Amino acid sequence: MAVESLPNELIDCILDNLSSDKIALSNCSLVEKAWVLPSQRRIFEKLGLNGHAGSLVKTERLIAIFDEKPHLASSVRLLNLWSFNNVEGPEKEMLHARIAEGVIQRLSKVETIELDYVYWPTLYPLLRTALSDAFQAHSLTRIAITGCSFHTFADLASLLSHATYLKALTIRLLNCGRRNEPTKMLS
Repeated sequence: MAVESLPNELIDCILDNLSSDKIALSNCSLVEKAWVLPSQRRIFEKLGLNGHAGSLVKTERLIAIFDEKPHLASSVRLLNLWSFNNVEGPEKEMLHARIAEGVIQRLSKVETIELDYVYWPTLYPLLRTALSDAFQAHSLTRIAITGCSFHTFADLASLLSHATYLKALTIRLLNCGRRNEPTKMLS
């Protein structure tokens, strides 16, 4: 007996109510063909990447998924990078490079970038460049910066100057460690 599919509007309504439950969305993608793309779009709508070396496996998996199904990378609307702090080493450099080359460069329609507890001075150059390039995207209209550190305010201003289509900027707990001019010692 053939089962009639639900109207797309109803499928979208159901999936909108499940948007915070990725497991439920994964299960919905298995219901039937009409549910696959809308479920996948919601699964990849918000992408979070952390700076811990242990997340290298997740990063590699994302790259493989985006290579196999490029349309999923264009589903990402919010990119959140957190805990990119001052812990350095070869494994960390590899993680930063893979995130830069493999993930960020594949994202074409990001509307919001959130930087949470990112220590800009120790980001590896490839990741800095990829973020600066992502800030230039026509689709990027919102940036949120929380608990981040920059050497100088000029470093932050330089990064933000790339965001030419920015409509909303939220900054909380910002640290600009050095001033642009030399400090004077008081006698």
